[in-house]
Amino acid sequence: CIAKKFERTRDDMDAAGYDEDYGDEDYGDEDYGYDEDAVVGDMMTVGSDAVGYIDLPTNYFSWTEADPGMPEGAVQYCDGTPYNIVTMVYYDMPGMKAYDFAQAMAAQFESDTAIAEDSLEMATVSLGGVEAYQIYGYYPADDQWLVIWLFDSPYDDYIHYVSAEFLSDNMDLFSMVENSYRFAE
Repeated sequence: CIAKKFERTRDDMDAAGYDEDYGDEDYGDEDYGYDEDAVVGDMMTVGSDAVGYIDLPTNYFSWTEADPGMPEGAVQYCDGTPYNIVTMVYYDMPGMKAYDFAQAMAAQFESDTAIAEDSLEMATVSLGGVEAYQIYGYYPADDQWLVIWLFDSPYDDYIHYVSAEFLSDNMDLFSMVENSYRFAE
């Protein structure tokens, strides 16, 4: 059951003595930074005050998904392929919290037969200094990963969605998003 996976992670963090904001935990000595040597060219900051900001290589460009369900104000960038894409958006869902939205999204992932069953993972992590619910899975037919972070912002009443879609040979995109996401430029 997906709900138990998120709860267990959250309970484990509580048992370890992490404080309420989950923003200052010690992740140990493991280096989660992206390999700057693997980035060809300069970096640029993309985003908006509404969705937050990240740093991407300058060869990425603004892109709009053809999905009519994509909310207005979404910020999307890709490298020119349909495989390496970053999306930042917020949802106005009164009465719903990111945790509930993450549960629903995780259930969708779980029923998606294109995702390798053994690759589906959920975790409670920190993104931009706030508690975020991370869901990720691997699409073997395209050799593509999808990682989603969902969180309640301390600055507004919206649920924020940040995602990175990337090919296995572009894992640095995940680290770039995870390590550079912030609320202000």
